[in-house]
Amino acid sequence: TSKKVEFCMVENGFVSPGDEIKRYDAVLVNKKHVKYEFLRMLKGFAKKLIVIDELGEKKITADLLVNFSINPKLHKYEFPDSKPITLLGPEYFPASRAVHEALELPKKTNRQTIIVSLGGYDRSRIMDKVLMALQKDHEFRKQIILGPGFHQDAAFKDFVNSLDDTFEIHNSVNDLPRQIRDACFLISSGGNTVYEAVIVGTPVLVIGEDPHEIEQGKIFEKKGWALNMDEGKRADIEAIIDAIDNMKSREFSLDKVFQLKQWYKLLVKNPEVQVH
Repeated sequence: TSKKVEFCMVENGFVSPGDEIKRYDAVLVNKKHVKYEFLRMLKGFAKKLIVIDELGEKKITADLLVNFSINPKLHKYEFPDSKPITLLGPEYFPASRAVHEALELPKKTNRQTIIVSLGGYDRSRIMDKVLMALQKDHEFRKQIILGPGFHQDAAFKDFVNSLDDTFEIHNSVNDLPRQIRDACFLISSGGNTVYEAVIVGTPVLVIGEDPHEIEQGKIFEKKGWALNMDEGKRADIEAIIDAIDNMKSREFSLDKVFQLKQWYKLLVKNPEVQVH
């Protein structure tokens, strides 16, 4: 028989009152820049405190720490209180149900779509340069996911309207892992979507926005899963055009990637997980 485990998810800093937190089996914190004082406050109320992180170099208090970064340099922590159970490496990536479902689908052999997904905000406006570079391609369909926080001014909208019918522009999509699995390759800034693409068997052109994304991209490239642009957001349009051409002809080895492990099973045996 399975036991139902209810998680209270903390992603944006909002926290339920302490008495509300106590009714959950575990509180899960998934914030890049979480503070030790905040975690210590939560730990005073939570039955179990789980922290998902990928940057390291911070003080942590928790019952379970999961850092899925592929870069071992980002696995360093201070534990002022007792050391938690610590799980490190990409095999502990918190893959969504959509990723697992995409893995069950047959892989297309003749893939003719390039997907561009540069995160929710794309602060550096890498998207503008990528779209200009992709205008040179007349061979593939281009599916562009802008992200919910992407700012579209009048000039950008005019530019999008000038693109040919090989481009599809979306603010967001519901089944991105499935679509990535069917794509020839993904263009990404190096966040969680890179892990999802590699898991479902699709290579990635990484144009990192932050330094840790560029370093992560180098490791993915060394393993044969991606092509990394070392200049990241500073890459010019011609360099991106060359990288796209390279992606089309390059051989990748995505048959031996990391195997996902279900870290939540450390809490109870055979759990039926519900997230709130």
